[in-house]
Amino acid sequence: MTAPYDLPELSKIAESQSEALVKTDNYAESSWTHPTMGPLLHVYALLTHRPQDALGENPSPERIAECRVYAYVFLSAVHNKLSGHDPEPFNDGFVDLMTEYDPLTTVDFVTIHDTAIEDAVAYADQIPPKDRNKSLTQNGSVRRIK
Repeated sequence: MTAPYDLPELSKIAESQSEALVKTDNYAESSWTHPTMGPLLHVYALLTHRPQDALGENPSPERIAECRVYAYVFLSAVHNKLSGHDPEPFNDGFVDLMTEYDPLTTVDFVTIHDTAIEDAVAYADQIPPKDRNKSLTQNGSVRRIK
């Protein structure tokens, strides 16, 4: 399955809104400016906090739900993969996010989850080993990527 979003295009949109996007999430400035993880965090913030900018005018609630779930799973899976863990973030956070959209029965969250995992693994595999050592700081905690 291929990505439901054009990641290079989303990166361009996110880059053009980088100053505003930095204010939307709790990651430390060092994470936003890191050459490897920074662009990924910008895309995550775009998909999570400004899905209309990523999807075009007047996206349906279903598309916004897909966008947010994809963003969460993609970022978590890249982080897990770079940390040497199973990239599959089918965890409480994903389940909580999914249940937020229960009324949207037309959204296939499992397929979105699986697609985001595949895309994240492909994305992480393209990152050179020298760029994989990074700490992400959020809400006072440090997540070490080795």
